[in-house]
Amino acid sequence: MTSGQYQDLTAEAATLEDYWRQAGSKSGAFFQLACLAGARLASSDPAILRAYGDYGMHLGLLIQVMDDLDDIRELHNVLPTDLKAKIKRSLPFVYALEMNPAPIQERLIACLHSADQGQSAVDELVSLLDECNAALYVMAEIEQQRQSALAGLERASPLPPYKDALVALARDL
Repeated sequence: MTSGQYQDLTAEAATLEDYWRQAGSKSGAFFQLACLAGARLASSDPAILRAYGDYGMHLGLLIQVMDDLDDIRELHNVLPTDLKAKIKRSLPFVYALEMNPAPIQERLIACLHSADQGQSAVDELVSLLDECNAALYVMAEIEQQRQSALAGLERASPLPPYKDALVALARDL
């Protein structure tokens, strides 16, 4: 988990593959460990433990993607320097950079670099991300991570009311 956090703070997520690897070794691993530890208190069945681990991994990834989406939503406010660094490593930005031709990539980077100098650059950055369908991609990933978490939970077969609480946690994000 700490290596994932270190990578997130020091390395740029240059590709979607890099992003998912960093998110998995950071947020995914953290929630996976928490779910495995809790499940281990009640069971030693490897299949159940694996299922809770899967639930935790996908829940952590879901939370990470939601956090990235919140960072993009904050762009309409004045862009503090630390938020600028977060946006550069966020899923919507990484997706837009990877999936678009060089002229759009250059414009995205230019808008990000000038975003702390004026609202028009921030607005253009948000507009470019929208044009690149970054929001649609992120929403699809949110749903995929949610469904994967719920599938892991279903395999674990927790009893009510615990199941209801864990399902609500994944659905209410």
